[in-house]
Amino acid sequence: MIEQKGYMDPENKWEYHFEILKHQYGEKANEVAMAQWSELIEEIRMFMDDQQPDVLYSFSSCDGIIAGKGKHSFTIDFYPPASTFSARILRLRNQIVLAMSTTECGTNLYNLLDSLYIIVLYALYDDESGPKLMAWQSEYEQIMMSRLGNQEADDMKRKVLEEILI
Repeated sequence: MIEQKGYMDPENKWEYHFEILKHQYGEKANEVAMAQWSELIEEIRMFMDDQQPDVLYSFSSCDGIIAGKGKHSFTIDFYPPASTFSARILRLRNQIVLAMSTTECGTNLYNLLDSLYIIVLYALYDDESGPKLMAWQSEYEQIMMSRLGNQEADDMKRKVLEEILI
């Protein structure tokens, strides 16, 4: 970065602001993801307690595991999201599909996995990360608007959200 007496190359200036904004929105995305994840874990815990009292599983406040053993063994790991809710949900969906592929169709275990799959798809459908992040404004974004202008700040925010959410 070239900086002389308050001068910063425009491209480096944009990148500088972009990285700060990306960091702040990344933290907010994780905060939103963890809130949604906690709700999903609670929903699955209630489902397991109400509908599957004979299946052993283990959940803490934000992670857990459901495992099958024997001929049709599988493990579904409910570790919390590292970035966005939708990215974690898609990986969870893939784990469930893989477990379903090793389980005989029509069995109680298959039906359990099918129900979990539906719960997970509804969670993905109800993902509110995008709207919540669009409505939120970071502290730095306010400063940036005064320095760069509203249009450039909005463009940068859109680019940041595309990177985080897609």
